[in-house]
Amino acid sequence: MRRSIWPEENELFDRSGEEWFSALAGVAEEDRPAVARCVWWEFASIYTRETYEKRGFQIFDKFLKWQAEVPDDEKVIAGLMAVGYSPDRAATRVWRAAK
Repeated sequence: MRRSIWPEENELFDRSGEEWFSALAGVAEEDRPAVARCVWWEFASIYTRETYEKRGFQIFDKFLKWQAEVPDDEKVIAGLMAVGYSPDRAATRVWRAAK
C-alpha cells in the first residue's frame, strides 16, 4: 500500500487509461490539455513504455497538447477536482506547477 497525505492517491494511481479517459472527458474542452498534463505527469509518466501501454495510458496522447494555452489556476484546480483530486491536492498541484 502506498503512503500519501492525499486520501485519493491509491485510487488515482490504480486507474487505467480508459478510466482516465472517462474522467478527463468531464473537464471543459479548453481546460482539458492543462489538466491532462498535470495528471499525466503525476500518474502516467512514471512508468516504462511497456507498462504505460499495458495500462492504456496512450489515451493521454489525445489530450496532452503541450503547446495549448494554460487556463487560469482556478479552472485547472476545478478540472483536477473533476477528475478526482481533493481540493487541497488540486490547489497544491497548481501552486507547485507555477513555481
